[in-house]
Amino acid sequence: MEAQVAAGYHRADRFHRFLEVAQDDLLVDPRFPDYATDRTDRFMVVEVVISSGRPTGTAATMADEAARPFGERLHLAPQDILFVFHEVEPNLPALSCCVDQARGDRGCLSPRSATGS
Repeated sequence: MEAQVAAGYHRADRFHRFLEVAQDDLLVDPRFPDYATDRTDRFMVVEVVISSGRPTGTAATMADEAARPFGERLHLAPQDILFVFHEVEPNLPALSCCVDQARGDRGCLSPRSATGS
């Protein structure tokens, strides 16, 4: 949370999910790109989705600010944390849309339809 705030995001702007995969389902080179020591079995991938058009350095700030507490609180070495940033266009609808698979149609809830107007 501190990392996203340091990178300029609002504290409430958060949607987190945590996935654990079996060790056999995550293939990782122990020293790529040029670490002096091997990664451990505590290696983790942190995937972050951010809106495109953010100021230069936003991803780096977020990674740097998150890596510090991971090291302090979880005792993770830098080589055991990999950040992957995915940029998406920020023009998503304000409210979610859903697809009714059975009917094959799409129903979007707009503020107007939500109030019955």
